[in-house]
Amino acid sequence: MESTTFRPWKTIWLQPKKTIHQALQRRTAWWFVLPLIANVFYTLDRASMKNMGDIRSIGEVIGYSIGVGLISGFLLVFLIPAVIFAGAKLLKGKGSYWNTVQAYSWATLSKVLLGLIWIPYLVLFGSEMFTTDMPTMESSTILRIVFFLLAVIEVILSIWTVAILCHAIAEVHHFSAWKGFFSCLMVVIIVLVLMLGLILLGT
Repeated sequence: MESTTFRPWKTIWLQPKKTIHQALQRRTAWWFVLPLIANVFYTLDRASMKNMGDIRSIGEVIGYSIGVGLISGFLLVFLIPAVIFAGAKLLKGKGSYWNTVQAYSWATLSKVLLGLIWIPYLVLFGSEMFTTDMPTMESSTILRIVFFLLAVIEVILSIWTVAILCHAIAEVHHFSAWKGFFSCLMVVIIVLVLMLGLILLGT
């Protein structure tokens, strides 16, 4: 009966703890697939921000995003949870590393669903999503409004995906969502420290 009511693509948004709890009871490869797909979408976002289409074709940009997204996603699916796990243990978390991996992976389902916003982006603006100039959008008031609305939706849902991750970590470590947030904050702190170290080495 439980298997017929497991609809994580619906429940992850408003019931992340319940969704993670149900997901941990199942043996499925989705825990591994979801973060890979999510990272492909993230790499697409980065390619768009860097205007890679100015020097590459849209096919090359998409191919690059898929390749780099899958390879880096494979590494991050184990690395990011390791950092979160360390942070959770400092806050007296009771979950295991493996459960942390599972929680992180299932939480990326929200990022995968958010990534589907690339469909209207590509349909409406095509390769211009990866270039500095966007003449199609600039020539139409309606398209400018649509682009703005899609961007607002993307920002709101991106913030919500962070909240989902915090609740997912809280579920497996049996503490509050705030402690889940501070556990995840460890990832940001370590990234900033590494960036600072690289900057200092380069000076």
